[in-house]
Parts: sequence; structure tokens; C-alpha cells
Amino acid sequence: MSEDPIIEAARISRGGLYHEMQARLGLVKDDQLRPAFRALFFVLIAWAVPLIISIFEGKAFGSFTDMPYLLHLPVLSRFFIGVGLLIAMEPVVEHQLSTVLRPLLSPPLLAPGSHAAAVSSATLAVRRRNSRLAEIVCFGVACGLSVGAGFGLSAFDENSWAFVADSGGQSFSYAALWCLWISSPIYFFLVTRWVWRVVIVALLLKSIADLELRLTVTHPDDAGGIGFMAGFPNAYTLFVLVLSCNLGAAIAEHISAETISTTSFTAVMIIWLVVTNGLLALPALFFSKPLGDLKQKSLDVAQAQATRHQLVQEHGLIEQSICGATEKEIKLASSVSDPGAIFKAARNLSTVLVQRSSLLPISAAAVLPVFAAGATQLPLKDLFQILRKLLLF
Repeated sequence: MSEDPIIEAARISRGGLYHEMQARLGLVKDDQLRPAFRALFFVLIAWAVPLIISIFEGKAFGSFTDMPYLLHLPVLSRFFIGVGLLIAMEPVVEHQLSTVLRPLLSPPLLAPGSHAAAVSSATLAVRRRNSRLAEIVCFGVACGLSVGAGFGLSAFDENSWAFVADSGGQSFSYAALWCLWISSPIYFFLVTRWVWRVVIVALLLKSIADLELRLTVTHPDDAGGIGFMAGFPNAYTLFVLVLSCNLGAAIAEHISAETISTTSFTAVMIIWLVVTNGLLALPALFFSKPLGDLKQKSLDVAQAQATRHQLVQEHGLIEQSICGATEKEIKLASSVSDPGAIFKAARNLSTVLVQRSSLLPISAAAVLPVFAAGATQLPLKDLFQILRKLLLF
């Protein structure tokens, strides 16, 4: 572990009981996450083991109407795609977070007097990340959601992979029991753990936005020098893809049993897109206040300076002041430079870092799995029109 809390805060996927247990089991070694190996390991436990069980139970293969294990979309979306991506995304998020925190929490962007407060904020983020209580709560929530998933399985057709015949009638198959007791808790724990880490990062960025930052109105990124924040929400693209695959699987199951109108389906896609983009883009929006303050202060100063500069220019051209400025006022303003460049830069300064076009990766991850679900029943022509409007604006 790094002793620098600022560096350690960027290693957001580590810490807590979950990471400690993996280190003891040798799944992470020498401070290396080994995401590919771990993703394969957990997918084997969550998805492959019940697959093998369902093969022995004769429930792995069949048509969609029989609902075999291999064709059950929620199983594929959660235990195969979901578990794998939730682990594979760890180094991606850490890299993106590091590229944001490194310039934010170091000179020249961070004011010298704010260094102690920055270290304190980073230390608090690391403490939250390492909280054992938080991960116990996450596991408790995961178990509760798994119980809810069990009630969902009970509504399945008795010929599906989730049930087998016994002397008393029908009962949960061993594959279903494994999914309820092992696979579902793994999946939901990984989801809730990432939700907690998204919250930790949001709180950290909010505290940084309240620090004294050396923002410059003439910076070429038109965002005061923190334009690199605009694409940060895309660090969670794989997380959104996991949730969207789960939502898409649920929608596909629903519309296979009941009809859904294109209007209703469009509403679902729009709501989901707004929710994912809005919540994950929120941390970048915390910087709108300091940018707004910078813009207003720069405009105020530039406007005043421009008035003084133009008084001198006017007097030099026509040897008098139309507005009645005195010789003393003009003499005092004679050394004022033209602030036109600063005024234009302040007027063009963007106070909202996140733009819709910069969120294309996360938007695509949000709507494409849902689009695929709708494509099973709804006209493709209508769906492509919806997709074009949502992604290409």
C-alpha cells in the first residue's frame, strides 16, 4: 500500500474485507489486481458451476420456451457478463481516477494553502474505502437482494432449469440453489460494493471542488484548466453496461410474455439514460460553482478594465471624453492594458464540464443492451430512429 493518501485514494477498487480475503487466498499478489484471472475465477464459481450442475440435471439445453440454463438471460447477464465485467473494470476506473486526482491535487492547480485539506480529504476517502463495516453492509444488502431473486425464481415455469421433479412434486434444482446461495450474493455484492465506491469518489470530488484551486479563465480548454474532468464519468462505462444488461434481460423476458408499445419502450430507454448519465456525471458538476465564480469575477474585472482602457483610447482619438471623464481619470487609466482577450475568454468559459457528446461511451453502454432487448419484439426501423436520437442527439 502506498503511504501517500492522494495516490492511495485513486486505488479505489482495493481495500476492505473483500480485498483482504482475496490477498490471503492469493487471488491478488504483490499489489497487482490480476483482473483477468480473478474475473475468470469468479465467473467459474458463479456461472460455470451451476452450468455443470444443470447439465447433470438435464436442464442446461433446450429451446427458449423450455427456459434452459444456458438460454436464461438474467443468468447470462448477471453471472457471466456481470460478474466478469465488475471485476475487469477495476484497473480501468483506477486509471481514470488517477488521471483526474493527480492534476487536481498537485501544483499548480491546487493552491499551496489547500494541500493539507486535500490530504485530509484523500485520507477520509481511503478510510471509507477500507471500511469493513461498509462491506459487511454491502454483503447484507446483497443477501437481501438474493432472497428477492429467489422469490422471482418461484414464479418460473416448473419445466424451467430452476425446478426438478421429486417425490413431493417440484422443488428448486441444485443449480438454482447454487445460484441463490452463491452466485447471486457474489453478483449483488460486487454491484453494491461498486455503488459504495462511486459514492466515495463523488464525496472526494465534492470536497476537492470546495478547495482553493488556481483556475484560469484564459486556459485553452475553455474550462478554467479542469476540462479533463469532462470525460471522467466514462470511467464507469463497464459498470453501466453491467446494469444495462441486467435491465435488458428483464425487459426481454417481460416483452416475451406481454406486448409493449414503442412509446413505452422509448420512455424506459430515456429514463434509464437520464438516470445513469445524471448520477454518474454529478461529481463533475460539483465544479460548476468554482467555475461560475471564476467566470463572474473575470467578467466584472474585465468589464471595468475595458471601460478604463476605452476612455484612454477615446481621448487619444478625439482629444476629449464624450462621457465627461476628467483628465485625472484618463491619466490614471493610461497604463491599463486592453482586457478584451480576458473578457472574451470569460464569456466563452463553460461552467458545466460534462456535455452530452462527451458522455457517448456511457450513453451507449446504457441504451444498447436495452435496445437489443427491444429488438426481439419491436420494429427495428423505429428502434434505430430512437437510438439515433438518444446517442447522436
